Amino acid sequence: MIVPFYYRKPKKLTKHSNLNNINSICIHNTGATNSIETDTSYHIDDRKWVWLGYGYYIDFDGTTYEVRGYEHINAGVEFHNHHIVSIALRGNFNKKHPTKEQIESLNKLIIHLKKEVPTIKYVNGHKFWDKKTDCPGTNFPLGVFVESGDKMFNDTKGHFAEKEIEEAQKLGLVFGYEDNNFRPDREITRAEATAMILNLYKLLKK
Repeated sequence: MIVPFYYRKPKKLTKHSNLNNINSICIHNTGATNSIETDTSYHIDDRKWVWLGYGYYIDFDGTTYEVRGYEHINAGVEFHNHHIVSIALRGNFNKKHPTKEQIESLNKLIIHLKKEVPTIKYVNGHKFWDKKTDCPGTNFPLGVFVESGDKMFNDTKGHFAEKEIEEAQKLGLVFGYEDNNFRPDREITRAEATAMILNLYKLLKK
């Protein structure tokens, strides 16, 4: 069950211009045992964000709060928020392990999000996108949840640019078609070129 979260909610949040740009789920730990309300105040008052940065927040008892959700741009991973949904689990997993209830809720939430947003193909921890952090922590069973999305495109295996296409996809720069093909040798349209330039701009913009 997903519970809406309203504490200090701003009047307006920035929506994604195109939900098809979302291709990844990022798993976080909050780094402390503070309540969701305390974390929200920290993000607003200390970090000067408009609200709690995560899309979803999972408490010790497994309660899952929808914060920004997936329709609004999250603020969990710098340079990558345009293509990521961030899920935070309460706690410091360098000191303790997540609860059984948290793990069960996280698994259910990932399944739910992948149904709601079919373009999601990657699942990983915060440290995958930001090498300066070890989030979600050494005691978090990240390997259970990691998904590489290697099979997202049906027509790129063996192509000379396979690795480059995969890396661009991970960064949220390029996306395939509804039939899970990339069509790597197809001529690019002006609209597709514009979309890639805009995705690059979002990636580089602080």
